[in-house]
Amino acid sequence: MSLLILLLGNSCKDKPQPEKEAQEPQVESVKSLSPLYKEIAAFMDLEVSDSTQIEEVLDFKALIGEGEVVTSDATQNLSFYKAIMKNGKAASLPIFEAVGSDMTLVVFTGKGYIGTLWAKVLIDKATGKTITVRFGHKMESEGYGNGIVSSAFGDQFSNKQITFEENSFGLNQNGKLVIKGIAEIDGVSGATITSSAVVEMLNDGLKNYKNYLSP
Repeated sequence: MSLLILLLGNSCKDKPQPEKEAQEPQVESVKSLSPLYKEIAAFMDLEVSDSTQIEEVLDFKALIGEGEVVTSDATQNLSFYKAIMKNGKAASLPIFEAVGSDMTLVVFTGKGYIGTLWAKVLIDKATGKTITVRFGHKMESEGYGNGIVSSAFGDQFSNKQITFEENSFGLNQNGKLVIKGIAEIDGVSGATITSSAVVEMLNDGLKNYKNYLSP
């Protein structure tokens, strides 16, 4: 009997055990950089890639109300920016600051002849000058809207000194001074109301940033 038990015990020990399936190593998924942040970075002439952590190249603030600038974050500012690009308005206006630089991107909104307008203004805070300015619109009539989004029109606002005591920009429409300002802009032909709205949007918008932009 003892011999039988011993043989049975050895038989159980010799029985091969099923192999465990090899588990694949878990790879942490990496979020790709939002196309809108790629657009913003390109506008600010910042180098980014799909794997860039946007917080490494940008700091975030927002304008709430008139003149009050508060700390924001990447998610909130992206939401504000997306709303402006889609609808021409947002709960707050996003501010994007280049890390390690004096460059800052501010966004303005305003009312045009029919629809809404917006502007992206890249500013050198050290000099108080605009670097690059571009405009967009929602539902503005095609002829007038096409005129303000052109680079030729936007370039008139670039590399200009910002002032808060008077208008930074004036408007010359068909040879007539419509709005007084330091830097005179030639309006879009046949689009006096839209051109005036753009210039007023920038003048009023910049004044809201007086405390933020002043040295």
